[in-house]
Amino acid sequence: MPISALPQSTVRFLGSSVVITKPCDVVKELLDNAIDAGASFVEIAISPNYLDTIRVRDDGQGIDIEDFDALGKRTHTSKLRAFDELGSRARETLGFRGEALAAMNCLATITVTTRTVKDVVATRLQLKPKIGGVDNKQPVSAPVGTTVQITKLFETLPARKQYSLKNSAKYIQSTKDLLKACALARPDLRLSFKVLGEATHCWSYAPVCAAGVKEAALQLFGTTLANNCVHVSRNSACDQTTSPQLNQQLPEDFILEALIPKPGFEVRAVKGKGFYLSIDSRPISSHDAMAKKIMAIYKPYLNQAAGTGEHCASIPNPFVQLNIRCPPDSYDRRASNQAPGNNKGSNSRPRECAYTIVRTTLHTERNLVSKIEDMQNC
Repeated sequence: MPISALPQSTVRFLGSSVVITKPCDVVKELLDNAIDAGASFVEIAISPNYLDTIRVRDDGQGIDIEDFDALGKRTHTSKLRAFDELGSRARETLGFRGEALAAMNCLATITVTTRTVKDVVATRLQLKPKIGGVDNKQPVSAPVGTTVQITKLFETLPARKQYSLKNSAKYIQSTKDLLKACALARPDLRLSFKVLGEATHCWSYAPVCAAGVKEAALQLFGTTLANNCVHVSRNSACDQTTSPQLNQQLPEDFILEALIPKPGFEVRAVKGKGFYLSIDSRPISSHDAMAKKIMAIYKPYLNQAAGTGEHCASIPNPFVQLNIRCPPDSYDRRASNQAPGNNKGSNSRPRECAYTIVRTTLHTERNLVSKIEDMQNC
């Protein structure tokens, strides 16, 4: 689908824009774009201070020549044509407002190198600052895909630049955490991160063919964690006896896929590894209201499954990975990039269905724990 301007009626309905306040926000938005472009590999490279250079390279489909002049312009996107398409297309894309690159273009200098399978050579484009479109372009040698290079981020905002420089180490760690969450949400996506000139910060995730979440956890956290976890999957259609009214209202099934500590897990194996929630393979912040409630639902299972008498409150940041796959039109993604966790009324029903399927799955696993304990006591 070509890049074009959204109708003003659609822009008003979507109702929000992308705000770049931290350098790691840039990486997140460019990573989302790479995934939406069908990339199987994304490489991220940054300067040590995180502001001089941010470069994100992917092997996705590239950008068509006809779309060059639309790059960096507000409300220009290839992912949506009208508001009516939102219900059917929202689950297929990580972003659809056409705001991310435009927001970056107001804060930094942007160079885009891109090539599609139809192109003989790649093209390097310098975007017009603040307004978007092509300032200049030239043919270059590059593989199929897109590389976006951001330089001099926050150069015109001295206070924000100074704050970002002071917190560059924290932002680098936040980026690594983001990439871990992305790897667990999309185990088949190859990822690479490096700080230019500093080998100590290099990080990579290279999955085997058709890797699943357990293989991702094995590579990210090691064999001890992987061996102490079990993969479970449940469809909301199985839960009609638990919440029949709720299931009758839903057009299709919700599916929960989870990697959780198995009965009798070793506390040392899961502590400090983190809570990873994703909706339709979109990572959701652990600070999100939905994530906090799901973690509260999860704690009683964790206490029982540990089998050591150690209360969950004493296990710092325990590991759990959950991905909830939602049916079309089941939630409103307009409010923010994390709208599935939004607490507003339009999302109430799908949130409650998500909570129900998490409760039911963990209830089943807790029953398994009880059976194992009974067998051990015989």
